[in-house]
Amino acid sequence: FFNEQFGTSRDNHDFCAFGFEPNPAHRKRHENLMAHFKAGGLRYHYIGVAVSDSVGNMTFYHNQDEAKEEWGFSDHVLNKDAVAEVVPKIRLADWIMDEIYDREMPSIVLGDYADKKPKVVMKMDIESQEYAVLPDLMFSGVLCKTIDFVFGEFHHWNIHYPPDEVTGRGGLELGARESLKFKNELLRGFHSVKHCRTASISGLEDESYLHDGVALLSYDNGPTR
Repeated sequence: FFNEQFGTSRDNHDFCAFGFEPNPAHRKRHENLMAHFKAGGLRYHYIGVAVSDSVGNMTFYHNQDEAKEEWGFSDHVLNKDAVAEVVPKIRLADWIMDEIYDREMPSIVLGDYADKKPKVVMKMDIESQEYAVLPDLMFSGVLCKTIDFVFGEFHHWNIHYPPDEVTGRGGLELGARESLKFKNELLRGFHSVKHCRTASISGLEDESYLHDGVALLSYDNGPTR
């Protein structure tokens, strides 16, 4: 996938990576990753918030799956012993416009790229918030003028997003089957647009890297996981 998007002569020092992770149980690991990559001159930035279509707080749940790195940490109760955790959230569309759309390009590029234009790729695994985030990105115009490729997981769950507390706009109520239909129609609408920077929104999802047995590159103190 990265060969297709960025070529085989890329240099990782040319890239900036941002990771949004609202689960405080993972904060220390991401802080360690930031320090590790910084030691090698690589740019990874951890942001400890949830992404949505508005700014504020929201309730996530620890669903008693610590043995699986808490993959089930989400805004849905998936276990009878789930523990609530209030986390901050941001409007992703605003963050992209502030931090990505108007970013300054580096004067020195180390890799050799057939496509000389900068490229933005977004992985999306946001535990059903995609039903709030994607429409916001699409209808605000942020998606088509900023993101080159989107891939990630769609969660076919019951969806409940209340409308805006001030304006009364928005909000979404979907059953599990309705969420699948909503996703398909949303993507159908997206792929009908002729003039859009975003090449595709893909359901590609792969998290095998976490247990692939390959250590991170060593810079100072040996391999790190």
